[in-house]
Amino acid sequence: MIGEREGYLGSAFSRLVLESSGEFSIELLRERSGNIVLINRSVPVHLKYSTSRLSPWQFTYTSEHLSEVRSLIADFGVAFLACVCGRDGIACIDARLVLAPMSGEELTTAAMRISRRKGHQYRVSFMKNASMLVETSAFPKDIFFQANLNN
Repeated sequence: MIGEREGYLGSAFSRLVLESSGEFSIELLRERSGNIVLINRSVPVHLKYSTSRLSPWQFTYTSEHLSEVRSLIADFGVAFLACVCGRDGIACIDARLVLAPMSGEELTTAAMRISRRKGHQYRVSFMKNASMLVETSAFPKDIFFQANLNN
């Protein structure tokens, strides 16, 4: 039986494979949390999922997650947050843009709210009043773009 976690995260892996324009490598970073993969040995992606069927989707990052993402950025210069929004799609966010407003702050948790109206982009809200729009096609397009820049 395919478990809930396998199903949601599997949809991200499926999209990576189906939308790639050629060969690429994917590696599970086992020394980190179980939801971080490395694309083409240069672009880390932190995967999370929400089981909610409808917008908005809530994602919580613990202090451990935040520390891990900061460490990925320090080690690789970039990291992406791939948030599987139920069966709607995957919001792909450059973690540097999310963490920049938090720099200098010691947070124990951070909440991210992602919403989308039919036919529109994802709206990613975080911190007090910070938000950004993310194209529905950003995953995996932005990841492969960054991987090609790094090679």
